[in-house]
Amino acid sequence: LSLRERKAASSVSKEKIYVSGSTSDRPRVRDFVPKLRAKGFIVTSRWHDDDIEARDFSFEERAKVALPNWEDLEAANVFVLLTVNRPQRGCNAEFGYALKAGQALHVIGNFEELNTMCSIPAVHWWRHTADFLASCV
Repeated sequence: LSLRERKAASSVSKEKIYVSGSTSDRPRVRDFVPKLRAKGFIVTSRWHDDDIEARDFSFEERAKVALPNWEDLEAANVFVLLTVNRPQRGCNAEFGYALKAGQALHVIGNFEELNTMCSIPAVHWWRHTADFLASCV
C-alpha cells in the first residue's frame, strides 16, 4: 500500500460508517454493506434497505425520508460515498455534512464523475470497493 493508502486505512478501524450513494446505485450499495458488516463495522445508513424514490414526493413526504437519513449520518464517524453514476441530490449534502463534522471521508469509484470538493486532501479515494475493504484492518 502507498503511504496515502496506509494513512487512509488507519483512519478506518471498526467504526460507524454511513454509506452514501445515488438511489440508482442502490444495488451496488446493498452488495457492499454486508461486506462492511463482515469486517466488523457498524453501518448506520438505512436508506439503501428500502426502495423509496422521493422524486415525486411533497415537501412533507421528503422530510419524512430525509430525517432518518440525517440521524444515520449524525451517528457515523466515517463517511463512504459509493459512486458509479454521478452522485446527485442527497449525496452532495451528506458529503458536506460529513466534511464539516470531521468524519473520515472515503470515496469509492469514478472520481471524474464527482463534485470537485471530493478531491480535497481530506478525502481518501479508492477505485474499487475491494481496495477499500482490503485496507481495513
